[in-house]
Amino acid sequence: MQKNGRNLFAVGNRTHGKAVAFAEKYNIGKVYDSYDEMFTDPDVDIIHITTPHNTHYGFIRSIL
Repeated sequence: MQKNGRNLFAVGNRTHGKAVAFAEKYNIGKVYDSYDEMFTDPDVDIIHITTPHNTHYGFIRSIL
């Protein structure tokens, strides 16, 4: 999926089936089975966290 010159190359979700459905709907090539797998993938340049606000700190801490 491309928009404004950017490529959405992967998706992750705590529910694997939802991630797969989203990826299929928007033709996204990669689905992660865990957030840790996504956070440590050297091909990922940007991660957009779209979870409830009270969860952001934990995810950001895991990424850094």
